[in-house]
Amino acid sequence: MKHWNVEEGCSIYQILDKFFNAYLIVIDQEAYLIDTGRQKDSQRLEQNLVKILNGRTLKYLILTHTHYDHCGNAALIKEKWGPKIIVSKKESMYLKQGSTPLPQGTLLFTKILSNLGNRYATSWYMYESVNPEIEINGIYAISDNIKIITTPGHSDGSVSVVIKDQYVIVGDALFGSFKGSIMPHFADDKKQLYDSWNKLLMNTNCHTFLPGHGKSISRNRLEKELSKIK
Repeated sequence: MKHWNVEEGCSIYQILDKFFNAYLIVIDQEAYLIDTGRQKDSQRLEQNLVKILNGRTLKYLILTHTHYDHCGNAALIKEKWGPKIIVSKKESMYLKQGSTPLPQGTLLFTKILSNLGNRYATSWYMYESVNPEIEINGIYAISDNIKIITTPGHSDGSVSVVIKDQYVIVGDALFGSFKGSIMPHFADDKKQLYDSWNKLLMNTNCHTFLPGHGKSISRNRLEKELSKIK
């Protein structure tokens, strides 16, 4: 299981990987889960949580957004560990109903998939509904060391989690699955997305960006990709 030691007493674990990522931030005896993967990932998610938590308190479940592959196990985690769920106010209604529309595609084939999925396959991206405890709109500080910032574009309510101004978990604001591009295959507003990329660079000093899909992305790579757009 991949992990990053931020500093003494603070680590980040990638508890789901391959194509659908989820992360666990551990600070001393408290932990914060970022996203939960798909419902079919539940067994592996639970096993890794038990292993890493090891008696620690799971205080928060932070959802970077409410697409099925990020919050598919939110209700399960809430029932078993009882964390407070944090989600953007702009997407809380989707979490409560257990269904979030697919975003628009950024490539020809994903545009087709998005259109067909939203028309004919809504059951494919449904998940068990759950009520969040905290609905945020803007910067939300969990502690002096962890804050949540808005990074819309992939979806209107997308957020990122900044850890000690060194690492940031970005959900689908960035895509780490392909060497040639960090652009997500789906995004409702590409201009908003580019603005969020710029915010991640200008408003943080983070050197490593941990995406919802694929491998970590360096600050240097994000700077290079953003410079191509300007």
